[in-house]
Order: sequence, then C-alpha cells, then structure tokens
Amino acid sequence: MNPIVENKRSKSSELFVNLFEWCNLNCEFCWQDHSDWTGIEQIKERAFDILSACRQEMNSHIVINLMGGELFADKIPDYIFDDYFEMARIIDQKFPEGKSFSINWVTNLVYHNTSRVIQLLERLEQEKISCRLTTSFDFHGRFKPANLKIFEKNIYELKSYVGTVSVVLTKPNIAELLKNESSLFKKLYSSDFSFYFDYYSPEKNHKVMLPSELDIQKAFSFLIDNYPNVSPVNLWIKHEKNEMTCQSSSIVGHQGVRGKCRALVDDYLFPELKTTDGKESNHKMEDRFVEKYNCIQCEYYQRCGLGCFLQHDFKGFESLPTCLYKDLFRQIDERYYDN
Repeated sequence: MNPIVENKRSKSSELFVNLFEWCNLNCEFCWQDHSDWTGIEQIKERAFDILSACRQEMNSHIVINLMGGELFADKIPDYIFDDYFEMARIIDQKFPEGKSFSINWVTNLVYHNTSRVIQLLERLEQEKISCRLTTSFDFHGRFKPANLKIFEKNIYELKSYVGTVSVVLTKPNIAELLKNESSLFKKLYSSDFSFYFDYYSPEKNHKVMLPSELDIQKAFSFLIDNYPNVSPVNLWIKHEKNEMTCQSSSIVGHQGVRGKCRALVDDYLFPELKTTDGKESNHKMEDRFVEKYNCIQCEYYQRCGLGCFLQHDFKGFESLPTCLYKDLFRQIDERYYDN
C-alpha cells in the first residue's frame, strides 16, 4: 500500500448497508431497482451481517449508514419500524468490545408520516443508541415540485435529528448550482444545516452525470466564494487536516462485505475503468493519482482530501494541466489569508 495514501486514511470506518432497494423517488443518478422489495422481511437478520463487517474493521469507531431505497416512505408498513428498532438494538447489544459505533439513517425526507420516524429515533435515544438522519439536497435530478415542498417541510420539522445534508456533485447538479437560483438551498444554508458536497459514484447514466475536472473545480471555486461554510470547503479554509474516505468505507450485503467501492463490486464494473481487477483496482487507482500529482511534495497535502480516485480513473475523463485542488487552495489562501 502506498504510505502517502495510508497517512491520509480516515481514523473511523463507514459501512453502507442497503436493506432493500424499493424507493418512492427515481433519482437520475441512482443505480438501484426501485421496484425491488427484496430484503424488507429480513431487517432484523441484517444486524448479524453488520456485526460481522464491524468485526473485520481495523478502526475503533464505525459509522453505520442504513439505507434503502427509502426506509421511511409512507408505504413502509408500521411493523417494519419495530424491525428497525430491533436491528439497532441487536447491533448495540452484540457490538465488538473495544469499538464504538453510530448510526445514520439515510432518507430522502419525502413522506407524510414523520411521527414514525421521530418515535423510532426517540426509542433508540432511550436505549442510548447514537443515531442521526442523513439526507440529500440536489439542484437537479431528485425532486419534482410537489416532492420538494414535502422535503422542505420535513427537513425543518426534523431539523434536530438531521446530521448531514449531502449534495452529489453530478455534472447537471453542478450546472444548476452555478446558476445560484435555488432559494431553498440559500434558506437551508442560512438556517445552519450542515452541508457536505460529495463525489458522484458512477452508475448506468455516468455518460451524462460524470463531471469533468473543470466542472468539479468550478463547483468548489463557487462554493469558496459564496458558501464557505459547507464541507469540505470549511475544513480547507480552516487549514484542518482533511482525511480521505476512500477505502475507509465498505459496502455490506447480505453475505457480508462486498467491496470498498460500489463501482468496483463485480455487479457494477464499468468497461470505462482503466482497471477492472476488483479490490486491487483501488490501490492502483490511488497510486496513479498521487504519482501523477506528486502529492507528498505538495504544500497543501495535509489539507487535501485527494478527491475521488475512481472518477480520475475513468477513460476519457477530462484532465486539467495542473491539480484542480492545488488551484482551489491557492484561491482560498488569496481570498482569506493574503489580505
């Protein structure tokens, strides 16, 4: 393993657990079969897959991201919420000694029955099980107008439970961000929601969704100037060490850990990748990136999360003549520190 990259790894691990794929939305950049209810009757049993994955993790703290589909949609039967509770309680009771965990319930917030969600979180709180909601905001490709109104109502109603609001950096999303026309985003930003701008994980629509390096640079440059409190921009501005998350996360299926990156799991391998040899691809992609940009010699090495290696490994991915992140750090220093 490249010692440069190992030094940048997150000190906590993340597990991504899809309990089923059925969903009440159909986002343009999602890879799932949203008509598939498989797994809905095995919620409690999934606790043991999760525990098995946690035992394999080297880090002492593990963030467990529980996902659908949509876990809390109005069509989900009430008894499934009891199954969610029991699954979390089994994880808590049998969690490996010497390790800690927290749970993120990943939700699109587009449903009418929020009382079931609040009741679940409060029951878990009484058991002293650490839980938060994680949701997403998108400028393009997720919400129709009616759904957007439901999302806005619910995100404020559930604000005390919401941890992170992620934004996926797809090409269309970036184009809409740069227009700066979303009144709801501005409202949420001024309401101190914690935004995280995350990298797009390629799926079947990647020819339309995959941004170029220039797109990513424009997006972050715009955020630096206009919305500096979003992550990871706020960490860059504070000169904080920015850990990368690549290979600190794992995809957990019914039979345990399936891989570190969904696009490198056998079911989803793309011919557009320069390497398609499974787990080894992760390290080869990392090595190519850090060697290309000589990251260890960069003055911004500690502050940089190094980006998404997978995107840079796609054939035909537009490349800038210099590292896009180095230019962004220079922009930050000129704007916030050179006066």
